[in-house]
Amino acid sequence: MIPLGLVLIGLGVVAIVSCWDDILEWLSDFLPRVANFIRTIGKTLGPMAEYVTEMIGELLDKASTAIKHYLYYKQNGQWIEETTKRILPESELPPRIKRKLRRKGQEEDITDEIEMETGLTV
Repeated sequence: MIPLGLVLIGLGVVAIVSCWDDILEWLSDFLPRVANFIRTIGKTLGPMAEYVTEMIGELLDKASTAIKHYLYYKQNGQWIEETTKRILPESELPPRIKRKLRRKGQEEDITDEIEMETGLTV
């Protein structure tokens, strides 16, 4: 007879696999809320706690963004997993980044700032 623990684990795996898309959607909504809550707590506890909670909030935001941007498709009989990227027109760039680009008058790597401002991973 199969032990009850193995049966429960098997049922849990089946439930997770069958609801995977719903789980990812829930996580992509839940993680930014947790990040904002943690940042709020950090602001009330002082500068050092605020620094730590801001780092934790950034990690949660990045995880949420990564979850939102996975793409799965089948090509040549093999499944491919890749992250999607959104192309932004200049009109959608945050004003702070636009000012920085105009001020410099030359090419500059603003990847980190765009990720922070837009919540997207480049």
